[in-house]
Amino acid sequence: MFGCTSRRHFRENDVIRKRVSEEERIKKWSDVQVYYKTCDLSSSKLTHWASSECSSSRSRTPEMSEIEEKKRNLNVRRQQLKNLLDSEMERFQKEQKEYTIADLKHSVNIEMKRKEEEPAVREAELMLYHSNSFMTPNQYNRQYRHLTRKSAKDDSIPLLEDISQPKQQAQSPIDLQESESSEKKLKLKLIESEIADVDAKIEKLFEKIRLNDEEHRKLKEEQIEKSRKALNVDEMFQELAITEDRDLASDGTRYEQWKQKCSSVQNDLKKALNFAQKMKSFAKDFELGDEFSSKLLQHETSLQESLKFESSGDRLIHLLERTRREPNKKWFQEEMTKWQDQATSRQNTQSAIYAEFQSLVQNWTSKNLDKVSDLVENEDKLLSQLQTMKNTKEACLAALSRLKADEFQL
Repeated sequence: MFGCTSRRHFRENDVIRKRVSEEERIKKWSDVQVYYKTCDLSSSKLTHWASSECSSSRSRTPEMSEIEEKKRNLNVRRQQLKNLLDSEMERFQKEQKEYTIADLKHSVNIEMKRKEEEPAVREAELMLYHSNSFMTPNQYNRQYRHLTRKSAKDDSIPLLEDISQPKQQAQSPIDLQESESSEKKLKLKLIESEIADVDAKIEKLFEKIRLNDEEHRKLKEEQIEKSRKALNVDEMFQELAITEDRDLASDGTRYEQWKQKCSSVQNDLKKALNFAQKMKSFAKDFELGDEFSSKLLQHETSLQESLKFESSGDRLIHLLERTRREPNKKWFQEEMTKWQDQATSRQNTQSAIYAEFQSLVQNWTSKNLDKVSDLVENEDKLLSQLQTMKNTKEACLAALSRLKADEFQL
């Protein structure tokens, strides 16, 4: 009985000892787990606080927020325009499927025929415009008789026989007939000469009208071409208005971070330099003056010097060396502020140049419109002169046909 009790007591003590050791082991590793968890959390917080991403987010200025907002708005507008273009292309493809090749061929033939007949239609309209109000043959004959009487009276040559006054010298019928015949021949020669002169003047007027129309067409084409160039300048300026502000990569080395920032600044300078060079070429096309060209040249020279300085290899080496000597971030923020000030100054200069360019282009457009108005007014004058010449020719032809009819009757 005593032996069984001893064995049971021994087993109970063994179970108790195992449970106590297990509880101690669980408590020990629980404390170790809490310790390492706390250490990991603290180290992650310290790493985040010491990272450049956290410092850049704390140093973000309202200007940077405004730039980000502009970038987002620009992306939204681009997406809207892309959706609109896709919808228009889809509509166009649907409309294109509705028409057969035969229908399109017929439309193309009609358009080509219209373009081919356009000069003939223009000439017919001009002829119709100048043939609306002509003098009748009777009016021309009355005018011619009046001028003949006046000329005969001035030269003291009697053209009409006055019945009330007797003739001093009687002429034979043969002499009288020869005199009338010679007078009619003289009139025929004068009228034919006048008709030839009028034809020459009409040809000259047609040539002047053709040259006037050609110059008018050239002015319109020039205005369309330069308006397209001005629109390209506007698009380039709108792209430059959004400055690409790139943050430094937080997971790279200091060398990679500085290299990324220097590359970003160089790209911005290259875009600004390209804009200045394009503006310079457009200024030559628009003939905007020496003062504006000198401003563009000065701005271009400044951009070239800045790009040369930022692109040099010593620039990156200097930044890395200063980073090694001065590990604090004060001078880093000063360098960033300097770059931002330079970008702001560059944008202000570009805005002033673009505003002056727009003003000069408006002046050029106004002058071009004045030239077009002068050409239209000159064409109206030429058309009026052409109408007068046509009326004169019609009157001369009517008088010539009348004289020939009288001669045939005789």
